[in-house]
Amino acid sequence: MQAPQAPASSEPGQIMGIDKKAELDRLYLDVEAGRQKMGLGEAAPFSCEGEACGKPTPMALTPHPTKATDAACKPANTDTCNTSCTLSDSICTNADKICRLAADLAPDNDAAAKCEKATTTCTKAHESCCSCL
Repeated sequence: MQAPQAPASSEPGQIMGIDKKAELDRLYLDVEAGRQKMGLGEAAPFSCEGEACGKPTPMALTPHPTKATDAACKPANTDTCNTSCTLSDSICTNADKICRLAADLAPDNDAAAKCEKATTTCTKAHESCCSCL
């Protein structure tokens, strides 16, 4: 018979033993790598004022679109478009995760800024995917 074990993590900022801030940073690096592969410009610097600082905006917390979830997204069926949409979907999925982590870490200006930048990158990537001909 095994002795009872403590939960993987009961510390704030941890998910099942994973540091939320480290996970957010890892996901953000993936978003940036995808942005660069797609040739998208860098998101504008994030700025905020007052009580909103350190918290993701409500829009950033709504699920980001993917090719599968956006019925209006009809890219051409080419290797280039398929690659673009795969990268876009990865960016947007990671943006969702980043923003959920940022909400958990609030108030954290760096986390909120990464959420906003990832959201902007997702929007640009999704537009690029859906307009691919």
